[in-house]
Amino acid sequence: MTDPDDDYREYVREQVHELTRTLTRVKFGDFECGASTTQPDELFGYLASMINVSINAARNAQSELQASNRKLESRNRLLHAVLEGTNEIVFLKDRDGRYVLINRPGCEFFGLPAERIVGKSDAELLPEHAAERVRTQDQRIMTSNVGETYEIAFDLTLIPEQQASGNRVFLATKTPHRDPEGAVIGLIGLCRDITDRVEAERRRLELEDQLRHAQKMEAVGQLAGGIAHDFNNLLTSVLGNAELLLEDTESGETREIVEQIAQAGRRAAELTEQLLTFSRKRVNTPDEVHLGRVLLAMEKMLRRLIGDKTELSIDVKTGTPWVLIDPVQLEQVIINLVLNSRDAMPEGGLISIALTTPTHELVRLRISDTGTGMEDSVRERVFEPFFTTKEVGKGTGLGLSTAYGIVNEANGKISVTSQPGVGTQFTIDLPRTMVTAVPPNNAPEGFPSTVGTVLLVEDCLEIRQLTARILKKHGFSTIVARDSAHARDLIDAETSIDLLITDVVMPEHRGNELAQRLIDRSPEARVLLISGFAPSSSIHELLQHPNVAYLRKPFGPTQLFKAVGALTRPAPLS
Repeated sequence: MTDPDDDYREYVREQVHELTRTLTRVKFGDFECGASTTQPDELFGYLASMINVSINAARNAQSELQASNRKLESRNRLLHAVLEGTNEIVFLKDRDGRYVLINRPGCEFFGLPAERIVGKSDAELLPEHAAERVRTQDQRIMTSNVGETYEIAFDLTLIPEQQASGNRVFLATKTPHRDPEGAVIGLIGLCRDITDRVEAERRRLELEDQLRHAQKMEAVGQLAGGIAHDFNNLLTSVLGNAELLLEDTESGETREIVEQIAQAGRRAAELTEQLLTFSRKRVNTPDEVHLGRVLLAMEKMLRRLIGDKTELSIDVKTGTPWVLIDPVQLEQVIINLVLNSRDAMPEGGLISIALTTPTHELVRLRISDTGTGMEDSVRERVFEPFFTTKEVGKGTGLGLSTAYGIVNEANGKISVTSQPGVGTQFTIDLPRTMVTAVPPNNAPEGFPSTVGTVLLVEDCLEIRQLTARILKKHGFSTIVARDSAHARDLIDAETSIDLLITDVVMPEHRGNELAQRLIDRSPEARVLLISGFAPSSSIHELLQHPNVAYLRKPFGPTQLFKAVGALTRPAPLS
């Protein structure tokens, strides 16, 4: 017969074992198990119920923890994607300046993977002077507990593991990193590469400065053009009246004086041509030029330009061929190159000009100096517009670029060789022209007698009087209009006009407008336009008319003879 107490003890052991097994499964994370609550014993049923309540609570807590972990992982992936996807350098440093975190652009900056950066300070990653600069800035921010934004530049060549080179500029934003209690435990930083923006801003300011300079030069050019126009009017009167005096003056001292006046007037006319070239109111007019004669004629002027401290040597080989180039622009090129050589020798030196014919097709002009010379970086940009190494206010950067443009327009080439401390040599090669220039025949041809009535329109009193004097001296019936309005009234009144001689630039009505008005009324009428400027685009179409010609100021009786003769001489019979 069994002892009831033994049975009860066995029953208790089984129930305890069952509950223990359930708790063990829970211990190892199995929250899907459960204890049976249908026990006949109230105590064990109660314990099973309590265990199940705990299991349910643990199961819910585990679900919440898993959901929280999934959210945390999602946020971490998002944060990682943001950090690695941005082009900005993002980093976290501890209180001692060691990197705790750094993203991909930061690794690219150092040229190292993240595992070789984390745990190190800038002193171990950057050159000493750069590391000290960063450390000082970081300490200031952590000490003041205030964030800062500033620009900082690095030479990538000096970073040991960096393969790239060049200077880069960064916009750095740094703020203190605080713990939950607010204590500063490090530094959070973001650096954006703004090199391109800084360079664009520098270029913008440079272009604005060039624009202001160009506007100033344009204003000076307009002033020069206006002065040249007025001078041309005066010189027309001087040269024209001098030529009239020469016609009526026999040989002797008086004739020599008048010839000197005429010579000075012609030299002044050449100077006004240079002013017009500078003001861009003179078009390129190529002519056959003997380079040797030009250089010899310019020698005295060049010696005055370079001063006493600098020597000048000119070597012109005999038999130098002619070239086809605008003579005024040629002088401008030579002056620009000589002045450039002079400026390269502040303490004086030697400027050598040599003219040779290296081939049958070329004429070569070399201008050398014993000056400071140029580095390759300067030499490569020497012909760029507005590029200059001179101080502000001492150079425009236009002289050599202008010379380059003139030589190229003449189908030539200009080059430069230079060595620091040795000197510089400019070489100009121009194509040789095979036609030998013939001195112009200035002998008067006389006016033809077939011209009837001439209408003269000129608002400059001196030129009006001179031209009228020349016309009347040769027996022309001349009507003189003091201004364009008076001339328009005469044309509209259907006055018989066979030849119109008119200035182009006048108040109220331009000369080309008067010319077109006359041609519309009298298709057989002839027109001679006169001006101190080269023909502008506004009169090019009019100049295609067979009865219209153009005469540049300053002019004298001879030039007027030829222009009127070409207009009024009958065409040869075919």
